[in-house]
Amino acid sequence: MSKKLLMIMNPVAGVKKSNKHLTEIMEMFCNADYECQLQMTKPDLGADEIVKRYAFNKDLVVCIGGDGTFNEMVSGIIKNNYTPNVGYIPSGSTNDFATGLGISQSPLTAAKDIIEGTPVVLDAGKFNDRIFTYTASFGVFTKSSYSTPRDLKNTFGYLAYVLEGAKELTSVPVIHMRAKSGDREIEGNYIFGAVCNSKRIGGGFVKFDDTSVHMNDGLLEVLLIKYPKNPVEATQTLIEIQNSKFDTPYFDFFSAKEITFSTEDEVDWTIDGEYQKGSPEIAVSNLHSRFSLILNEKISKKLLQETK
Repeated sequence: MSKKLLMIMNPVAGVKKSNKHLTEIMEMFCNADYECQLQMTKPDLGADEIVKRYAFNKDLVVCIGGDGTFNEMVSGIIKNNYTPNVGYIPSGSTNDFATGLGISQSPLTAAKDIIEGTPVVLDAGKFNDRIFTYTASFGVFTKSSYSTPRDLKNTFGYLAYVLEGAKELTSVPVIHMRAKSGDREIEGNYIFGAVCNSKRIGGGFVKFDDTSVHMNDGLLEVLLIKYPKNPVEATQTLIEIQNSKFDTPYFDFFSAKEITFSTEDEVDWTIDGEYQKGSPEIAVSNLHSRFSLILNEKISKKLLQETK
């Protein structure tokens, strides 16, 4: 009996590298005994709405797009309580989530890995009423992820984010933030903060070692980068980030199931690289074991071992 597949494609994502392979990708799934339905996102039709309309009876839902499109797809699945396996063929500008997991940047290889791979159950996160698959962040460089013009992203990829983010360094804001998680309460001045379930964020600017992040443990990682008091601290902070060493006085870094942020100033955030308006108080929580992502055998085996 054929399996039912919903393919969701963002036709304007990234440098459109997957567009020219679409026929081959669909042929691969048809040959693997999938009954295929293809739907394109549009300005007035996001992946979450496509999921709501068409994914209720599907065995597999696959995203061809960037992290924002993948976020919409997974959000639609979680909010509608659907239970298909999901696949990701990354074709955005940076593909942070996919790269952190080791998903191939080759559309045809990524498709093959979905067909032949193994599903792994992963956590997601909730930011007030919005779902995220890998990160919610604020501060320096986060604005560039959603404010960089699309044509600049498509032409220069990650370099576009760096160029746009460099503008922010000329006037790094001081963000005074309070955070509470269980018995832990912290307060300070920061230049960046993130709550995430990912091996890397910020286009790879911040990377976590494998012992720090387990992607189905019911916890989210919280990283707050303190505002440097002088050029020496600024330099040392950058060195520690490059070395993935976050147990130093320049950071607040811990894991949490739930955390509440509060601030007197309105601070804008990004959710999986897309803009999110801030509010005086924000509640973030882990959504444990909420979606099942198919990955190639090597990656899935590694992740499954981490969760034991």
